[in-house]
Amino acid sequence: MQKSCEDIAKIIVETKKVVNFKMDNVTKESISKLMQILEQNVMNQCFQAVNNDYFFRIAGYQYSGTNISLKCSSVKAHLLKYNPEIVDQIQKLLKQSDMQNMLLIVQFFVLTEVTQAMQQNWLKQVDVFINDAQVKSNVSANYTYIWTKNVVQLELIDIKKLVVNNKILIELSKRASRYHSKYIPNKTVFDQIINNLQKLNQNIQIELSQKFTQDDLQKTLRIIQVDYPEFWFVFNMNDQIKDGFVCDIELFQEDFQKIIQQNTIMMKEVEKVEKYLQDKGVIKEQYTPEQIIAFEHQYLDLMSESTIYQESTNSRAAHNAFGCFVEKKCVCQGYTAAFQLICDRAGLKVLSIFGDANSNGNYEHHVWNMIEIEEAYYHIDVTWCTTKSNQHKWFNVNDDYCYKTHKPNRSFFPVQVCNHTKYNYYSFNNRLVSEEGQFENIIGKLANGEHQIFFQNISPEKYFNQQNYNDFYFGLQYDSKKNIELSDVTYEEDIVKFKINFGEPIKTEINGPGEYLLKLSIEELKKLMETIHFRYQYMSYGKYMKITLSK
Repeated sequence: MQKSCEDIAKIIVETKKVVNFKMDNVTKESISKLMQILEQNVMNQCFQAVNNDYFFRIAGYQYSGTNISLKCSSVKAHLLKYNPEIVDQIQKLLKQSDMQNMLLIVQFFVLTEVTQAMQQNWLKQVDVFINDAQVKSNVSANYTYIWTKNVVQLELIDIKKLVVNNKILIELSKRASRYHSKYIPNKTVFDQIINNLQKLNQNIQIELSQKFTQDDLQKTLRIIQVDYPEFWFVFNMNDQIKDGFVCDIELFQEDFQKIIQQNTIMMKEVEKVEKYLQDKGVIKEQYTPEQIIAFEHQYLDLMSESTIYQESTNSRAAHNAFGCFVEKKCVCQGYTAAFQLICDRAGLKVLSIFGDANSNGNYEHHVWNMIEIEEAYYHIDVTWCTTKSNQHKWFNVNDDYCYKTHKPNRSFFPVQVCNHTKYNYYSFNNRLVSEEGQFENIIGKLANGEHQIFFQNISPEKYFNQQNYNDFYFGLQYDSKKNIELSDVTYEEDIVKFKINFGEPIKTEINGPGEYLLKLSIEELKKLMETIHFRYQYMSYGKYMKITLSK
C-alpha cells in the first residue's frame, strides 16, 4: 500500500487534477487510514517538487466498489523545512510579501512515531520562530495552525507591516529631572529604547555584545514607568532570548496609529491644564518653596473637580495619564503619572513611587509621588489628596508619617529619603503640633479659618484624662465670634489629630453655671472654687482646665 500511495501522491503533485485508482477490500475504515497516508505522502512530494510555490491537498474523495476518485486542490503556500535558518527564511518572506494572509507549510523531521509530547514541544518552537520572524521583519500578524503528523500548516492572518519612523512622534518634557537615571543598567540600550519609543518603533533588536539580561529589561521598564509619563502606552515589554541575553524587544502592544491619535487628544487636554495653571500664576521659570506649594494646591483643586477615582477597572487607560486627562477617571497610577507629567513640563522635580498602601484595612497596590522643595523630598499622594475628605493630610509629608500607611517597593532601586517637615501643609501654615508645650501657643492661633491641626509624634496620654483615654480624645470648638472651646470627639488611635468644629463660645469669666476654659493648676482651681458656690467638674489638658459649673 505504501508504494501505491507514493505513486498516487506523485500523480497528484505532477498532474494537479482529479486522480482515479482502484483498491481492493475497500471499507470505511481502510479509506480513512488511506487518506491519512496519502495526505502525508502528498506533503512529502510537495517538499520534493522543484516548484514549491503551491501546496496540494486532497479536498475530498468518493468511492464505489474498488474505484476511488480523489479531488485535489492547490493552495499558494511557502514550503519550509525546519532548520536553524527558518526564522530568517520567514523574515524574508514577510518583508517581500504584499499579501494580508500567508500560508506556510513547515516540515519537521523525525525518525520515530510522533507523540503528543513531541507535538507540544514543536508547537512551542513554532511560537518562538514565528514571533522572532515578526520582530525581525517589523511585521505584526496573528496565526493559526493545523498539525498533521510531522508537518505544521501555519496560516498568518492580518499581516501588517509596521512603519519604521525616523520622526519624533512623542515629545519628551524638556524640563524633566528623570530622577532614576542613575539606576539605568545599560545606558546604550536604554537610549536605544527611548529613541525608538519616541519614534513609535514597536520592535527593536539588541546587540548580543551588550549582554542585556531580562533583569536589566525589567529594571529599564520600571524606570520608564516612574520617570517617563510621556510613554503612557508602555505597560509590558516582550523579549526574545538568545545565548542567555535579550536580542529582540517588543516595546509596546498598542497599534502605533492609535497611539498617535490618542496622544494628540491627550496633549490637548494637558495644554488645557497648563493654561489653567498659567492663569492662576503658578507656572514659573524658577520656583520659590512658596510657589511650589501654590502650584501643588492649584493642581489638586483642579483634579478634585475634574477627575474621579475609578474603584476597579481592567482598562489600561485608567492606569496612565491618558485616563486622568482624557477619560477623566483613573486609579492611583493614573493620578500619579498625570501629576508627574505636568510637573515635568513645568520644571518641578517629581518622581513616582510604586508600592502598597492601606486605606481600608488591607494593603493594596498603590502609586504616589515625591516632590523636591529646597533640595529635600516630600511625599505627596495626589490620589488621596483629591479623593478623600481631608486633602491636606497627605500633602508634603515625611517618611515617618507616610509609612504608617504606605509601603514603597524597594526591589528595583532605593527609595529617596523624606525626613523633613518644613513644607508639610500643617507645618508650613503653623498648624503642626510637635511638642506638648506648643499646645499652649496653638490656643491663640486657632481662629484664622483653619479647621484642622495635626499632632506629630505625640501620644494622646499627654492630653487625656486617663479614665477617658480609651473612648475619647479632645478637640477645640470656636464660633463665628472666634471664641474657643474644648469639646470631646471620637478618638482615632493612629491619627492623633485635633478636630475643630463651629460651636458655642467659651466663657472666660466665671459669672454663673456653664463650661469654662482656664489656664491654671489644680491648686489654683481649688482656691478658686472656695470663692464660688457652685458644684464643679473639671478635666485637665496640659496647662488648661475645662471646668463645668452647676447649681
